[in-house]
Amino acid sequence: MACEFDETFIIIDAINECGNDNQVSNVVHLFKSLVTQVDTSTHDPVVGGAINIALFNRDEDLIRGQLQHDFTSVQIAAHTEDLLVYTASEVDKRIRN
Repeated sequence: MACEFDETFIIIDAINECGNDNQVSNVVHLFKSLVTQVDTSTHDPVVGGAINIALFNRDEDLIRGQLQHDFTSVQIAAHTEDLLVYTASEVDKRIRN
């Protein structure tokens, strides 16, 4: 179906929460295969819409090891100020309701 579009965006969060190591590996392999699809008869890359995937997860060796050659890693960390602003906002919303 992605071939019907010029670009397809898939955003996945918490891959590390997919179960045991074997299940996590299977999920990672699935998403890797989406961006590296080949025609099984010719072994040529599939021509069609581009699939862009953003995978969000905790920094775990298993996942990083499987993705490091095919995906660009971007480290994102919450800062204390971000957490304080978020918490204050949530408390304010709950007080109003």
